[in-house]
Amino acid sequence: MLSLILGAVVVPAADNVDTLRPSRAPVESASIPSDSGMTLWRASVAALAATNVMDVQSSWGKRELNPALVGSGGAFGARGALLKAGITGGVVALEFLVLRHRPSKRLSRALAVINFGDAGLTGATAGRNWRVAGR
Repeated sequence: MLSLILGAVVVPAADNVDTLRPSRAPVESASIPSDSGMTLWRASVAALAATNVMDVQSSWGKRELNPALVGSGGAFGARGALLKAGITGGVVALEFLVLRHRPSKRLSRALAVINFGDAGLTGATAGRNWRVAGR
């Protein structure tokens, strides 16, 4: 019943069908121009996230040398994984906020280089962790 009432009200108001169609114009963010280098930065964030996941998987249950990441019994566990995720998430959020307020191709490329460098080091650490025998 409600749909009949709404249909009776909405359909006559739609005399011009073109006004109901969405615009085909490219959608750009109001705060970040499309040519600001954000694609490279986003790729670097994806690489950073993937290598951090690899590092967590390769470290899980093994003896941890970093005292900040040590869980109960001296092994890497949920506490260390949450701390790593929090630090990485915080850094990415800070980078996003900086790039949103000061969009710059040069800055986004510099942050992407830093992220790719961090991802490379973290990936190398994950590779080393897989070669280390478990407990």
